[in-house]
Amino acid sequence: MLPESPFFATYLDALKHSALFAGLSDETLATMLVDYRRETYPKGARLLPKQTMELFTVVITGRLELTRTSPESGRQMTLFLMEPGDGFDVISLLDGKEHDIDAVAVEALEVVTAPIGRVRHWMQANPDFNRGFLPYLGHRIRDLENLSADLVLSETVARLARLILLQATPEPLPIGSHEPPRLPLINTLSDEAMARMIGSVRVVVNRHIQDFKRLGLISKRHGKLIVTDLEKLHEFCERLP
Repeated sequence: MLPESPFFATYLDALKHSALFAGLSDETLATMLVDYRRETYPKGARLLPKQTMELFTVVITGRLELTRTSPESGRQMTLFLMEPGDGFDVISLLDGKEHDIDAVAVEALEVVTAPIGRVRHWMQANPDFNRGFLPYLGHRIRDLENLSADLVLSETVARLARLILLQATPEPLPIGSHEPPRLPLINTLSDEAMARMIGSVRVVVNRHIQDFKRLGLISKRHGKLIVTDLEKLHEFCERLP
């Protein structure tokens, strides 16, 4: 991407706020950004598996769901939900092998991609890059560790309650509004998407959601899942094993 590009300043700012590039100077980031190319994908688009072998991708806007599918049963499990600032795919970047994973745009997606060979060069030639990359990698490994522990040690209802609590964000108010903050809502995740994230199936998630609604923890409005009582949901999660 050339510095003259109308996107250059915006994307440079996005990289500055990414944990993956933490601590790098503006000059170093600008040099790296020259190697990147802008790409966009509509909601539901799939990134080709071979892309992980050839390109390193950084999410700018939107979210990217990374799932693993069983060839026998067809069941899916979400491993990561990539958000702005996240890099994909760090595993192929490190071991040079194609990653058996499906990457699907949860919503309209804007990314930048760089040849994976160039990113490996940055790792070797720029120690400052590694100071941000290694903690980011450690964070991803910890996420997988927590996911595997949850799948073995926690019941489905506990995994779902914690996911809802984790994904709850304040509902945005209209510009200029003087209303009090609205109740937190879930980030437009469907029952099926939440099931993939906790290693379950949609019908089980839907049953637990109905239970949560009866307990007064959540409600639905205009198709959006809303946390009715955030403190009560916190207490509910704390009581679960």
